[in-house]
Amino acid sequence: MREKWDAEVEIMSRINHDNIVRALPTPAQFIPQANEPPALIMEYCSGGDLRNLLTKTPCGMKESSLRWLVSNIAKGVEHLHSLKITHRDLKPENIVIARKGPREGDVLYKIIDLGYAKELFDSSILYSFVGTMQYLAPELMSKKGYTRTVDFWSFGVVLFECITGVRPFLPSEVPFRWFAEVQKKKPDDICVYYNIDGEITNSDKLVFPNHLCRTSRAFFEQFLKVMLRWDPESRGGRAESGSVDRDRCWKLLDNILSSPLLFIYCVPLNKLLTYPVEDKHTIKDVLKALERETSIPMTELELLTVQGTFLSLNQRARDMAGQDEQPSLYVFRKFKGDNQDEVLPPLPSDGKLFPELVQFMIQREDIALNSEDQVKFMSQGAYYCGEKAKEFLRISLSSKAIWYSLMRELSDFVKNRNVVRAELFNLHILIDFCDQG
Repeated sequence: MREKWDAEVEIMSRINHDNIVRALPTPAQFIPQANEPPALIMEYCSGGDLRNLLTKTPCGMKESSLRWLVSNIAKGVEHLHSLKITHRDLKPENIVIARKGPREGDVLYKIIDLGYAKELFDSSILYSFVGTMQYLAPELMSKKGYTRTVDFWSFGVVLFECITGVRPFLPSEVPFRWFAEVQKKKPDDICVYYNIDGEITNSDKLVFPNHLCRTSRAFFEQFLKVMLRWDPESRGGRAESGSVDRDRCWKLLDNILSSPLLFIYCVPLNKLLTYPVEDKHTIKDVLKALERETSIPMTELELLTVQGTFLSLNQRARDMAGQDEQPSLYVFRKFKGDNQDEVLPPLPSDGKLFPELVQFMIQREDIALNSEDQVKFMSQGAYYCGEKAKEFLRISLSSKAIWYSLMRELSDFVKNRNVVRAELFNLHILIDFCDQG
């Protein structure tokens, strides 16, 4: 234990990074005497740890919060690896929250507890068995040699839990059974779980429900396929020994986090659509994408901003991009109005199914759930109700966008009417003048 403590003090004393908890100078009164263990004074983080946050978000974190968290922790882990240090015990309890204000950007996530951290060199292999079982890479369980890729696995497990609220691989299973089942997964499988019938199921998709939009969900699934590979040699896209290149996983994550997303509420489908956009994409490109997805001709689509304004076809789509679930654009189908008998169709469902356990209980209400499934059922029910509330808000905001647009057109009509009236008045004066002449 003394050896572990000495190692943590030594490592902390030479690390200086925003996303790793800082060691502060030791006050004179706390300087240890000879033969006493060294003192370690660390900065205070008032927001508690990530575990406490996850207990309040049983179906995963909001997308904007998740992106900020992932960015912070990735920077911290990559910095440790740049110093040839592997953490070996990355888990929600070892990620703390420093709050400096009420906004998202005023929060910093920091890695703590480097007691298990170990210095690594590019070719070094470690053989000690450390860390917390549920987040350990498989090579640690088998007591094989390992490298910094153990942190990739732990980071992937933490990320999956932050997205979905559950760990990816049989979280309630005993280690022996866990190892025997999870090692059967395919390289691209990112979760192994018991389905509603009690059968073990492997999947390369994130479990439902979660709060990610469809584009981010696809992005993070690709990232997790890299981080949660059973084979440590292929995990994370590790750079070659002695190379100055970054590990491929960090490049991939940078692309995910820096990719602007366009959030569009499609009224005809009653669905939130997302598209990754680049500088070259214009509003015309967006309308073409909407035409392909909705099967509605582009000429019949009307695209409005939240303020009810129309956009130029040549305007950059990236200018309307955002990082939260609130749509910045609303798309409507133009009502032709040339057929008096034409009736607008009712607004369809958004197509989202009930979460699996909620659907099961609707069909089999006579089934008694155990305490764990009861919590899961209530969490999924709350999630579904929250999604319906968001759907109602989007419908309400789309109505406002139309109202703003109509009010703007009415204002323009009134202005033009006044101009015509003034011109008519002047014309009448001119006619009277001519008649009198």
